[in-house]
Amino acid sequence: MQFAKGQRVRFLNDVGEAEVLSVEGNLVCVLRSDGFDEWYPSEELIVVEDDVLSQHLERQTIRPKDQEVIRVSKSETFTPKLSTMEIDLHIHNLVDNERLISKEKILDVQLFHARQAIENARKKNIRRVVLIHGIGQGILRKELIKLLDGYDRLQYYDASYQKYGHGATEVELW
Repeated sequence: MQFAKGQRVRFLNDVGEAEVLSVEGNLVCVLRSDGFDEWYPSEELIVVEDDVLSQHLERQTIRPKDQEVIRVSKSETFTPKLSTMEIDLHIHNLVDNERLISKEKILDVQLFHARQAIENARKKNIRRVVLIHGIGQGILRKELIKLLDGYDRLQYYDASYQKYGHGATEVELW
């Protein structure tokens, strides 16, 4: 893909947008939203107008199969009978190479995917979303609660202990 000075781009394995400052061969220098300029390989950037992830999610069709659970993406599954979507927010399920993301950005990526799952569920009239956050130190769970508190027309609670232990939150959309 060709990049030009002034284009808006997103990062394939990071959260946020940037502006292209210059291009030298396969390397692109961008001005990040945090004010720093940084060099990235061109294959790690997506032009905002050609946002592949959003276009892919818009085109995604969920149709019943013989199996009870349908894998929608690497981190999302859908159960037609129960009209439930599951998204595993463990970072290794969300990005191809987790080592390319700084520890500070991991939470941003996880929350971005949680927001996308809720928005996609609403668009597709899916009534339940299970956000699998794991147990860990509870940081992601606390941030998910803050995120969910900002939404209207939903309620959330701990997901089934038998199925998920203490590591998931179920969201019911109306």
